[in-house]
Amino acid sequence: MPMLLLALAAASPLPQQLSDGDAIVAIAWERRLKDNVPAENACVKADGETVADDIRKPGLMFRDMIAKDDDNQRPNPARLRRIAKGEGTTLAFDLKRLELPSESPACKYHYFVAAPVKLGDYAYVHVGMICGGLCGHGEILLLERRDGAWRVVEPVVEWDS
Repeated sequence: MPMLLLALAAASPLPQQLSDGDAIVAIAWERRLKDNVPAENACVKADGETVADDIRKPGLMFRDMIAKDDDNQRPNPARLRRIAKGEGTTLAFDLKRLELPSESPACKYHYFVAAPVKLGDYAYVHVGMICGGLCGHGEILLLERRDGAWRVVEPVVEWDS
């Protein structure tokens, strides 16, 4: 694993030179995207879709969560509704700056990460892995900025195969 990621995982708060988007994606990689997969067989794909785009797609769990209108349900449906209305800010990130392995023909495990969406001190990022056929998973990570650092508050499994 690249040394930068190890340094990011140990740092608290994250280094100031990282943008919010880069910091959130680095945390997502450390928390949810890495598995016991040889580095030469794994790659990361930057998915252009944002959480806000995903919410509008039919059949996804978040659409159902918003429809239930249950503010006791996590992640907070009120925030998700606001993001779906376009109130969130889509954050840019740079896979090269984070030294994450990019797409190549040798990839057997394709990880994906969407641009994080920030709303105040909260951010949502869609991450997952596809390993062929009926193999893979996807989830939304809810992060909160506390004491100047982003921390995962709750992962929500979106799909699993």
